[in-house]
This record gives sequence, structure tokens and C-alpha cells, in this order.
Amino acid sequence: MSFCCLPFCDGDADECCDGEDPEQCVLPLRISTAAPVRDWEPSRVTLIGDAIHAMSPVLAMGANTAMRDASELTRTLCEARSPHASLVEAVADYQAEMAAYAFPLVANSRETGRTRVGQA
Repeated sequence: MSFCCLPFCDGDADECCDGEDPEQCVLPLRISTAAPVRDWEPSRVTLIGDAIHAMSPVLAMGANTAMRDASELTRTLCEARSPHASLVEAVADYQAEMAAYAFPLVANSRETGRTRVGQA
């Protein structure tokens, strides 16, 4: 089986394939994964989802991880409502927890993308 690789096209598949069998044509799509980041100083601002750990779609974990981020951040912020906790400490707890589960998924996504779809 051979495929034709096509540049970006705004038309439908028949137009894009320019006479080739649309079932045999592939449109190039750049798939990427975020580079690892160093620990950063917690503050009143933090990041969730793709803003901090974008990953390729090969594991289908990006949205799930973003929702877990939101849940973890909510949990730590709610705990910061006690008189003995601070907002910045809550953000630090969230960032540490998020890094522990998300960054290994990013690495796994990157490696799986390389293996399965030739991700750079």
C-alpha cells in the first residue's frame, strides 16, 4: 500500500488529493509534546492542562490530565481556606502533585508518539 502526502488544503478530500485516491492520501500534521520544565517558584498564579504539560494525542490522556489538574487545584485551594494554610502553599502543593503525575505521562506520550507515529 502506498500513500501520497499532501500539503495543507482548505478543500474537501477529493480536491486535496488532486486525482489520487482520497483513502490513500494523508495530510501532514505536526504532533508535539511539551518539553520538560524545571520546578518554578509557587505564587498566586499557576498553570493547568496544556499550558504546562501539552502532550501528543497518542495516549488520549491530555484532557483527562487537565481535568485532574483542575480537581487537584480545587482541592488544594479549598484546603487553603483553613486559618493555618496559605494560598501560595496550596499552589505549591498542587504544583508538586501535578508534576508527579503529569510529567511522567508527558514523557510516555512523547516516547509512544515517536514509536507509533514518528513524532519528532
